Formats: sequence, structure tokens, C-alpha cells
Amino acid sequence: MVFLFLQEECRKLLGGIHLKSSAVCIVVSTSLLTALSFANFNYNWIVVTSILSIILVLFYAPSRIEGRTRIPKRYYPLLKCIGVTLVALNLWMAFPVVAASFFAQSLTLIGGGVKNEKK
Repeated sequence: MVFLFLQEECRKLLGGIHLKSSAVCIVVSTSLLTALSFANFNYNWIVVTSILSIILVLFYAPSRIEGRTRIPKRYYPLLKCIGVTLVALNLWMAFPVVAASFFAQSLTLIGGGVKNEKK
């Protein structure tokens, strides 16, 4: 349950790639979360992926949340700080599944995906 909560919070705060349809999003998210639930990595892997995730969050977050959230732009730097703190917290908790989830989420921050359509 902690895993699902942290993944959802990370996604809300940091954004990421948006798929074209809700059905595809549900299938991809469910498949990814199911696969990640079997993750069992050592502490070194957790540290490396957490540090890489922190770097990606620092450079790319928040990503593609304009028009998808009611959070004003002036709070985006705060979202980045909260995201980095959330990812860094796993260096202390050391949950392999959470590290894998944060890493997968941070990869979705990098360019690509469906851009906001012009209205």
C-alpha cells in the first residue's frame, strides 16, 4: 500500500508522460506496477536508482502538468523540492519496489509523450 501511495503522490507532484487514452494508461500503469511489485534489489541498486531519480527530478520536474493541474506555476519549484525529498526519503527507507517505481516515474519526466493540445 505504501508503494501505491508513494507512486501516486510522485505522479501528481512531478507529472510525466501522458498517454493518449485512459484505457491505455490503465493497462500500462497496472502492468508496470505489477512488474515492479516483484522487484527485489540490493541496497546498492536502491542508492544508485534513487540518486539517478533525484537528478532527473532536479532537471525535469515538474513535467507536462500545465493544463492538467490547478497548481499555479509559482509553486512549481516547491513541487520539485517536494519530489526530491520524496525520492530521497527512500534512501533512508530502502524499499526496492519504491526505488524502482520512482526510477520508472522519473524516466517519464524526460521529453516526449503527448503534449498539451492547443485550445
